[in-house]
Amino acid sequence: MKESVINIQTLDTTQAVPFTHLIPDTSANKHFYKNGLSKLIPRLTLKVHSDIEKCFDLWDRFSPKQSLFDLWDVRYSFYQGLKYRPHFYTIYEGRKALGVLPLWYNSDEKCFESFGGWWIEGNSFFVADEHLVDFFMATLPTPVKIWSLKDDQPFDRLKPFGKVEPDVDRNYFKNLEGISSIDSLLNGYKKKDRHHLKVDFQRMQNYGVTAEIVEKNLQGTLDTLLSMNQQRFSKMEVKSTFEDIRYKEVFRQLVKNSGIYDVKFMVAKIQKRIAAIDMVITYKDIYYQFLGVNDTKRFNGIGNYMVYVELEDAITNGFKMVDCLQEDHSWKHRFFDSQARFIFERER
Repeated sequence: MKESVINIQTLDTTQAVPFTHLIPDTSANKHFYKNGLSKLIPRLTLKVHSDIEKCFDLWDRFSPKQSLFDLWDVRYSFYQGLKYRPHFYTIYEGRKALGVLPLWYNSDEKCFESFGGWWIEGNSFFVADEHLVDFFMATLPTPVKIWSLKDDQPFDRLKPFGKVEPDVDRNYFKNLEGISSIDSLLNGYKKKDRHHLKVDFQRMQNYGVTAEIVEKNLQGTLDTLLSMNQQRFSKMEVKSTFEDIRYKEVFRQLVKNSGIYDVKFMVAKIQKRIAAIDMVITYKDIYYQFLGVNDTKRFNGIGNYMVYVELEDAITNGFKMVDCLQEDHSWKHRFFDSQARFIFERER
């Protein structure tokens, strides 16, 4: 099937391109004419949108808006910081859009990615009918890498067109439904993990830790977090993401664009010194531990203290889930459940 793929990069995308031109009715393309949409193909066209207002319109129409990363204001923050050109591949029947594959071109890595890039999690295809995924796959630009696909996506439709592999970084979360207190939650942990959380929480209490929820002066607190992050990685082989000033701008925009979602910071201090700062974003009934930094050299156990405090905060405020995103960082597996994410990749 791969040899039947036509790359739309070779076509004029200023106008809608008929699918009869993209996928002609030939023996090489017989798959597309046997999937239940053959009668529809002559009425389908493909157009690539890069105008940001049109991209917003399509996103707003098709996004399920169930998770934080489904929100335009979040994705747009990454666009504002990184400024990669959008490529929203859109299938039309007449003037009616049936589905959209929101990509952008990462000019640094020289490849197409999901709109928002590698930091974005839980991507999915925005289609009215699952069969339309085949048509997107047949006209994908290359090289392309779609990060962090949810595990409920139609992978059987993707595999003939590229490589689908589990992401090495799983998504970590904790379901809080039916949990009324932190003690109730901890009782479900392994004895060793429960012990570490409680002991480190008490140790920090003995040090005189104060935990503050910051909901004003957000930009100033963010700048402190980013500065601490850079300092922590300054002597390591792997440098902080925020050495790239564009990612600083992304996070400033994430704070600025809040409204549909809420942003706050959890700040822990010991003897007037900042021991930890975490950026927390909440949307609907989900509590996202979005970004954080701990001064573990001075305050051993501060990381576990922050886990305890934020789990308790989520429970107290009635959230049904805590999502601490992908990448284990050698600790998330101890306190959170996990689920797989997948990566689709097609080379030129």
